[in-house]
Amino acid sequence: MAKDYAKLFYNSKEWRKTRDAYFNSQYGICELCQRPGGEVHHKTFLSPQNIYDPDTTLNWDNLQLLCRSCHNAIHEKASPTMNGLQFNENGELVESKNVFIVWGAPASGKTTYVKENKDKYDIVIDLDYITAALSLTEGKERSEDALPFALDVRELLFNLIEERKYYFKAAWVVAGLPKREEREALVRRLKAALIHIDTDKEECIKRARQDEQRKNKGHQYKIIDRYFERLEL
Repeated sequence: MAKDYAKLFYNSKEWRKTRDAYFNSQYGICELCQRPGGEVHHKTFLSPQNIYDPDTTLNWDNLQLLCRSCHNAIHEKASPTMNGLQFNENGELVESKNVFIVWGAPASGKTTYVKENKDKYDIVIDLDYITAALSLTEGKERSEDALPFALDVRELLFNLIEERKYYFKAAWVVAGLPKREEREALVRRLKAALIHIDTDKEECIKRARQDEQRKNKGHQYKIIDRYFERLEL
């Protein structure tokens, strides 16, 4: 929404003409992600000091066509609420988390927890689902050939979340992370909150036995054993 000092400018004939011409010059495509564009953005933000300066407001060198997600992400980075901060009811900047790392043993219920708690359009990063998408397998069946690709895809997604490159309301990371140092490093990197699904070993084995999507039961029991051997609370 335009600030009060900019409303007159955004309603002006000069801006509308410039905006439409620039939009058409970019063929309606976001200059960052190549999706359909919707916002002609000022790279140098408009302010009371420059709102009457056409070299800032109408100069094509200061314009950029963005989709709504990229536009929101840029303004979020520039706002005082970036980097995990938000204003509380007293107007004070306090820590806020919108990235959640849901960790625990295999078959502990991590993905089920995320499905029950996420909003419809939240981002979810789950290695099992990435691997399944790359190999067209279903459920917990994992293609070992696809795993290295899946790990690189997950790393790319971590980078995008770390940079807050695109706007998202919340992101959920599903991972094992039995080693404390690895958990804490990922928390710092993503500015995230930890949610531990603290299901004991016997219950995990029971669930793996009953889960028809987990085909190789012997292998499933081994990775559960291995997880609890490495677990550091």
